[in-house]
Amino acid sequence: MLYELWIGDPSSNTPNEPVCKIWEGSQPIERYRNLAGQVATGGPIDLSSCPSGNYASLHAITSRHSAFAGNTVFPDATGAGNSPKMVRTTSAFAAADTSLAPLTSWLETSTSHSDDTKTYVRPSLSWNTAYKKLATAPSSADLSSSEDQTMLHDDLKAIFINDTGLVSGWYCETGASHPTEWCARPVSGDPSKVEWRFETPIDGLNGMPFTLDESNKCTLSLDLSYYTTNVGSAEEVGVKFLWHNDSGTLKYLGAYPGDDGLTITISPPTCSQ
Repeated sequence: MLYELWIGDPSSNTPNEPVCKIWEGSQPIERYRNLAGQVATGGPIDLSSCPSGNYASLHAITSRHSAFAGNTVFPDATGAGNSPKMVRTTSAFAAADTSLAPLTSWLETSTSHSDDTKTYVRPSLSWNTAYKKLATAPSSADLSSSEDQTMLHDDLKAIFINDTGLVSGWYCETGASHPTEWCARPVSGDPSKVEWRFETPIDGLNGMPFTLDESNKCTLSLDLSYYTTNVGSAEEVGVKFLWHNDSGTLKYLGAYPGDDGLTITISPPTCSQ
């Protein structure tokens, strides 16, 4: 769920903070109901209350957890006419949690996980993605006759695991074109929400930076697409499953909702003549 949108001026006295709220509401983000490329259009946004400045960052208040469900066949499935084994999202570790620091309080680094107090797993220290565990131990059980269960993934954990420590008060990932392309932090007083900061240049954010002064401080329009199949060079669609070859037996370890392919397009601020 998207709740608020703010714009920020990195050249101001508060470079990492939002400056002006431009939208507030409850916009569902439901990728599974939409086709790739479909757009949620916010319509005109009034900028008259925003101070003049050079706006180059967009702040979004969203739900902290993403709900996901899905399935796939075992990647080593063989044999024409045979029904391949399947893995599905499960209920074992599906619940939401908000633990964050230290990393080891919620993330187990292992291919034979056994600590059920930690609901996320990665196979080695070099992995920068945390997967929700699917069972109390790596499993090769066929889940063909089961049903997909809805799991809740903490999106803040996904960026916390990659934090660069470059911006005080935020958890930030380093991008190819900018040292702090996207950052996030918990919303104070509301553990169910997270604040994201997208700063140009960044793949998927179009129309920023822009300058507001008295000549154009009227309206802009903003389109959100959560359904693109390709942003930049990466294709990130659908549930991802983590596998491990255990001495010749393929076992599933966890699942991850995948990136949403968010694209934000902002029109130039204008005033009607």
